[in-house]
Amino acid sequence: MEVCFVRGFRALAHASTMEALSGPLSSVLFLVGVLSVHLSSVFHYHQFGNPLRLPHECGLSALFVFGLLFATSAVFRTVEGELSSGTASVALVRPLSRSLFFCSKVFGVFVALGVFLVGVFSASLLSSITAGIGQVMSMKDGTTRLWPMGVQLGVVSPILSFFLAAACNRFFQMRFCFTSCLMVALSQPVALLIALSCMDMPFASTGIDLLSVVLDFSCVTAAGFVFVAIAGALSVRLKPSYAAGLLVVMTVFSFLINLFETKAPLLAHFFRTFLPDLGKVWMPQDFMTAIFVVGACFCVTVIWLIIGSILIRGKEIL
Repeated sequence: MEVCFVRGFRALAHASTMEALSGPLSSVLFLVGVLSVHLSSVFHYHQFGNPLRLPHECGLSALFVFGLLFATSAVFRTVEGELSSGTASVALVRPLSRSLFFCSKVFGVFVALGVFLVGVFSASLLSSITAGIGQVMSMKDGTTRLWPMGVQLGVVSPILSFFLAAACNRFFQMRFCFTSCLMVALSQPVALLIALSCMDMPFASTGIDLLSVVLDFSCVTAAGFVFVAIAGALSVRLKPSYAAGLLVVMTVFSFLINLFETKAPLLAHFFRTFLPDLGKVWMPQDFMTAIFVVGACFCVTVIWLIIGSILIRGKEIL
């Protein structure tokens, strides 16, 4: 019986991941999210006192904004779409509980968001390298602000991935949206490796604190998982339009938790039980703070998975 549950969970999660990566909106958001990170380096006139800050902040923003749009829309399609259309009843005919069905669907979107993370993280790191090398070069000649090869690799690689996906769809009948999402995500690590191999200076000279970058992206990703779980739980009982509106309100409250801490500490603690504290998520992280933030987001994610599992038990499925 346990083997059957594991197989059912894996099958549903795999189907959810495939569906999340196969939507036209997912394909567009993948491309726009990655390109926004690389094109931000072109507007490098605003360095905020540090040439690496702009590409880093743009990478985090792209992960949160485009990743949230990508993941929540995928949750609405996979959870609410199957519940309203009646296709969920086919999966529940097998010895699978409704809670397992819900958790597997959300977990599949987690995996898809992880694929998005690979692309955006690699793009942000490549953009930071481009800015760091450009800063070193500008100190030598006083003119160059960016590493030209880094900009070319960053911009060309996702666009080329779209053309390759179209070719695979034309000649090998592969699904365009799914293939383009995977190729855009994988093109960024490849472009990053090419850039690293072509650098004529050590990585340390770029001034990038790799551990700090990893910690910041881990915190934002953990917060994204929370909102995916929230979207999944809301989509069990609400229509996508209402669920999306409520999710936007909850996102705003997540940014305002720190404001309640001084005037209404009990209210702040209540919000922290069900929402990630985005004020702390967005701050530069040291190791222990990042561990605390990720752990808190994990606990909130589990809470919303439990809430969604309870809500779906009372849901009438056609």
